[in-house]
Amino acid sequence: MKRRKKLEKSQRSSTQLKATTAIVRVIESYGVKLKAADLDYIGLCPFHEDSGLSLRVTPSKGLFQCPVCNATGNVVQFITRMRNISEREAALQLCQSVPGVISGSDLLAAGEKKDTSL
Repeated sequence: MKRRKKLEKSQRSSTQLKATTAIVRVIESYGVKLKAADLDYIGLCPFHEDSGLSLRVTPSKGLFQCPVCNATGNVVQFITRMRNISEREAALQLCQSVPGVISGSDLLAAGEKKDTSL
């Protein structure tokens, strides 16, 4: 029962992190230049050789998509792909870079030890 509550708290914290993080700012912090296109933003996809502004970022949903290379996801998944790390590591790194959002320890699943190498 205790493990289930920790897991539920972890899932809520992860959802909060995705909802409160500006995906456009995070993607731009990786050197991707985005420009406004109606309610979305478009830019060159960093996951393949791109010359056609195929990356589309939808801030209202917190998602990115590239129909050319099929890269899709949320802010945590973007960091995961860019750094080639696990989603857990990406979320922890995002927590550290976004002050006051949530504690990184909230994202640890029940029974797991925090990786101090981050």
